[in-house]
Amino acid sequence: ELHTLLQAASQGRPPADFRRKLDDIALLVHGAVDLNVDIATAAVLHNQQAAPYAARHSVNTAVIAMLLARARQRSRNDVMTVTLAALTMNTGMLAQHQRWHDSSAVLDEADRARMLAHPALSVQLLRAAGVNDEAWLDCVLHHHENEDGTGYPHGKVGAQIPLLSKLVALADRYCARVSERRYRPVMTANGALRDMLLEARTTLDTNLVSLVIRELGIYPIGTWVRLINGETGVVARRGLQSTTPHVESVLGPRGAPLAVFLQR
Repeated sequence: ELHTLLQAASQGRPPADFRRKLDDIALLVHGAVDLNVDIATAAVLHNQQAAPYAARHSVNTAVIAMLLARARQRSRNDVMTVTLAALTMNTGMLAQHQRWHDSSAVLDEADRARMLAHPALSVQLLRAAGVNDEAWLDCVLHHHENEDGTGYPHGKVGAQIPLLSKLVALADRYCARVSERRYRPVMTANGALRDMLLEARTTLDTNLVSLVIRELGIYPIGTWVRLINGETGVVARRGLQSTTPHVESVLGPRGAPLAVFLQR
């Protein structure tokens, strides 16, 4: 449903009830997180073939951005804003997104220009579709800005970047890193978080990266892990601390499937 809606907007043919339909999709995301936040976040890692990449990535980003906004105790309106921004942040590059995702080639000059222009074009298309919520549009416009001014489209730094944009940006980066892509190996969830922590020294807000790790855990729900006893398992739910999640072992030390999953 999201893919069809964004495709229409990207072609300048949004339906008359574009905003209402987006609100309905955002509420479905909220409903999924409310139903079971662990399954919703694990789906980011395991639901890699469910829909065209652009739509799937936007939904994944919306789940994580919503989680972060709630963790920062933002208002209900702000939580809705980051959800809607995540769902629509890439409207301006929808026509190229799947092609870039499937290609192993380096972007040429024309494609790089399209990528750098997509936040502003997304805002333009959303305005044309009847969106006039400035907080939502600001989120979309600034979701590729960096703390040190190396981002785009305006090279903003630190406090010049709206907090809600930073939350969407962090969710976007995490979800992109753990997604399967033709041009680079998929990163493990804990590897993606470690990568973002290193970036916090320059391009990312250190406190907000710490928030991501605190909310998802060092080993996020759905992560495959090898235990010290040689078993292979999947992180199934959070523990008392981020370093002590609950794991369901599915393979024995020699790699044979276990008849009964073991809780560790």
